[in-house]
Amino acid sequence: MNWRIKLLVLVAAGFLALPAAVSFAARANAQESGQSDHAAPSRAESLFDARIVEAFFHDDLLWVRGPSQLATVNLQAETSTIMFETGVIDVAVVGGDIWVLRTPARGRSFGRLSIVGAGHHSVQSTFDFVDGDQPLALVDIDGAPAVLTRKSIRILARQTGIWRKVELKGDLRSARYPGRGEMAALLQSGFDGNYGMPAVVSPPESGLVFAGFNIGKMGSGLHRIEIETGDVSIVESDIPAEPAGNIMEGNRFPVTGLIVDPQRSDCVVASFGRVDLFISTGRIIRVCGDDVSVVLERPAEAKISDQTFYAYEAFFTLEADVSGVIWAASWRAVYRIDGPDVNEFQGLKFENVAGLEISRTIPGTAGAVVILSMENANLMKTGATPLVIPVSDSR
Repeated sequence: MNWRIKLLVLVAAGFLALPAAVSFAARANAQESGQSDHAAPSRAESLFDARIVEAFFHDDLLWVRGPSQLATVNLQAETSTIMFETGVIDVAVVGGDIWVLRTPARGRSFGRLSIVGAGHHSVQSTFDFVDGDQPLALVDIDGAPAVLTRKSIRILARQTGIWRKVELKGDLRSARYPGRGEMAALLQSGFDGNYGMPAVVSPPESGLVFAGFNIGKMGSGLHRIEIETGDVSIVESDIPAEPAGNIMEGNRFPVTGLIVDPQRSDCVVASFGRVDLFISTGRIIRVCGDDVSVVLERPAEAKISDQTFYAYEAFFTLEADVSGVIWAASWRAVYRIDGPDVNEFQGLKFENVAGLEISRTIPGTAGAVVILSMENANLMKTGATPLVIPVSDSR
């Protein structure tokens, strides 16, 4: 077999072993209409050009964050309201309030922390970041809003408005160029400081912050931060994952979801998903202290001629509801994980509601909706990927 034929075989294997996430909705819609798969949500009719980073329910509204925007969506009235058109870095529910971390304008060296509600917001505090520092995420630390930056954790005392700053001792790994030599080092310089989509949580009374970053195929891994000392370490494991390799080894894989374990509040659950050329790889893991275990993984394979190509489903979302159920989604299906019981949902029907491609057909204890997002398409060649939003969100 000459190299041209081998290349065609590899490309063909890619399209089979990597079922593009766009078909997640297309398969279901095409089954009823008889139409072929469509490529993506129409950006002309989409909220934030369908680049949805996260969404959650609060006070009967669906709060939706884009790359730098924030909006509310009333699913019953099928209307949306833009809260911030730019500058939003992260959103978190702390003490029953919605807090927003944002920068007022490009090039400004300070950030704002606000409490927002439907139709209003109030600035609670500001903070400076200098010397190349960069605010990354907002996190609830034992009922206090905190900001994770490249170099520190800053915790706000709500009663006094005073910030407590803990310098990080160690690096939060940003994008890593997968190569060696002078050219790789030069290319790496262009990726430094790119943290993609951060996912950050702090288990209650743990004294820890866990941080993962979704930078597409550039990896990054899962970090553990000691709040008192600022020590940063990488969560690793020797769990095998043949034939795709160990996801935790070398922190080569992006963290696409991170939650406090609803069954054990001293643990965290993380999802991984990477799409690279024609290989899809992913799994969901639980971290309890130094113990790392597998929650869910789904092997897949494609056969081309006499060759078999292996892959694992890449997961792109992870949430928990108030009943303790974990919700996850890959490019192929939505999963409802209730302890040892795993339910799988396919063939969802999507409709455009207030600029969102949304499915409201998932059953369950608390129920969930699914939104299609194009944000991962900017990090990996995935097409649209699903975000699962529990109707009764654990936050």
